[in-house]
Amino acid sequence: YLSSGINAEYGVVLAATVFAVEKVVRMNDVEGRRGRTPKPLDKICAEIECPAFDSANGTDDYMKRILHESVWVGTPLENYRSPSAMRAAFMRLFRYISGANADGAKIPMTAPVVTVYHMNTTTQKITSAHTYFYVPSAFQAAPPQPTDDTVQLVTFERQLVYSRAIGDRYPSEARWSKTFQELIASMMKEGVTPNYSVFATAGYTRPGFGQQRNEAMYFGEV
Repeated sequence: YLSSGINAEYGVVLAATVFAVEKVVRMNDVEGRRGRTPKPLDKICAEIECPAFDSANGTDDYMKRILHESVWVGTPLENYRSPSAMRAAFMRLFRYISGANADGAKIPMTAPVVTVYHMNTTTQKITSAHTYFYVPSAFQAAPPQPTDDTVQLVTFERQLVYSRAIGDRYPSEARWSKTFQELIASMMKEGVTPNYSVFATAGYTRPGFGQQRNEAMYFGEV
């Protein structure tokens, strides 16, 4: 995944597109309050199941962890600029865990909700986006097949994740921009050039309710 020959300035330009995505998905246009402390990951994962991971010597500026191989359920985000398309993607996955699967199983909600974006690094345009829920451990061995053709089970291989968290209730575009820039700078300081063609945003908490945690993410090979 790691790419050489793409500079940090280009990464900032690339990341700016996803900031627009996050701006339209917010429930309203309230300016994000800056400086809020993100909800600790261990506290979240004590309340709701999260993917298994191993810590991998991050820094004070960002978290570095190795995600175990796992099954997720995903669906295309057909128009990442459309709030209604984003809601539709979420609801397709929510219906899957609510019983729209071959077994009619009720599957517990997990965290985070991840949206992965793929970018054409030549045109600097997003070519595809998918939203995913982690399939909980009780269903990992034999997850029920979706009944909706637009919902698919996907196995993600073991991979390295670099992330920076923010605790704003409604992160502004400027806040997301600053977070991605800080993540890129921190990675470059450690001698790691991000793979700018694949990046993600992750939401661990219900927007607007209690302490929040959202993450900007880049990926790497283990």
